[in-house]
Parts: sequence; C-alpha cells; structure tokens
Amino acid sequence: MGLTNAKIQIRNPTRPDLAAVEVEALADTGADHMCIPLAVQQQLQLQAVDEKEAELADGSRKWFPYKASGHCMRRRNSSVGRAADS
Repeated sequence: MGLTNAKIQIRNPTRPDLAAVEVEALADTGADHMCIPLAVQQQLQLQAVDEKEAELADGSRKWFPYKASGHCMRRRNSSVGRAADS
C-alpha cells in the first residue's frame, strides 16, 4: 500500500473575503485532525480556538494550537475518496 496525496483547497469560513489556498495534502485515513503549515494558517488568518495534544511519529506527545472551523474541499479532478465538493 502506498501513500496517497491530493490537491485540496482550504478556506477560512469566518473570512469569506479571503481566497482559498490550494495545497498538496497527504491523505491519512487514521487522522482525527489536519495539520496545516504555519504559512497557510497565517495566509488564511486562522485563529486558535483551543489547544490539542497530538502524538508524534516517535511516540512523543506535544500540544498544538487548534484552529478549528477550517473548510477543505477536494479538487474535482482528484481521485481521492468520495468527499463532497463545495
């Protein structure tokens, strides 16, 4: 089984005036949350609403700002999953 990547668009639903950002994402079917690079968070002006603890690949745990309410859309030509287009 290989890795699956997809181009997705991320928006800030609280700032509809800001354009969506398209990124290449690694699909992780076991993930509960999505990690977004700091530069994208800043571009979308996402605000931290909480902190969440995450387990890293080496087994250590770390707290991260949680910037909920992001909205992701897959590209229409993506072959990953059956996520709804918005």
